[in-house]
Amino acid sequence: MPGPPDARRVLVSARVYSALQRALGAARVRRVLVAEHLRPAPGERVLDLGCGPGDVRAELPAVEYVGVDHSERYLAAARARHAGRGRFVRADLRLLRLEDEEPFDAAIAIGVLHHLDDGEGAAMLASAAHALKSSGRLITIDPALGDRESPLARWLILRDRGRHLRSSEGYAGLARGRFDHVVASTRHDLARVPYCHAILECTEPRP
Repeated sequence: MPGPPDARRVLVSARVYSALQRALGAARVRRVLVAEHLRPAPGERVLDLGCGPGDVRAELPAVEYVGVDHSERYLAAARARHAGRGRFVRADLRLLRLEDEEPFDAAIAIGVLHHLDDGEGAAMLASAAHALKSSGRLITIDPALGDRESPLARWLILRDRGRHLRSSEGYAGLARGRFDHVVASTRHDLARVPYCHAILECTEPRP
């Protein structure tokens, strides 16, 4: 008898991924991240690193948006949902060089760093720093371990697809390799289930 489907295979589907995110309350996470941390001004250029099916696009109505992901399935879903409301580009975040693009005012990476080891994470952060204006900012959010999470939150976080979970300070240490000013914060109240998120606000990029 075949065993249960592997979560990594199931979540290749953009529809399944978005449904799971809705069930966990990811819409509120995105709203809080944009409203309290990204704080985009109308007309700003925003780069969404690891955009997936473009779920955060709905929270960014008045910006010039570019989303980047390596999954063509996710990008196809994003283009179908947000036709004419931004560009969606297939690229490796670790090697990203958008030479034809003007520098961005802000970048956002939702649930990206915990999928990358330290070398890959450093490369992605270098890509972000390179894409930003000197006055630009990068906002990231990822599951956090070692930040006084509850036992149930820890159990749930350890079942994430990402295999490079860190504490908020662990993520911040990576970011400081490319940004001169990094503020890390931890939230335990964003999801519908017990969970712990690490949020970084990174400014003063070094391309």
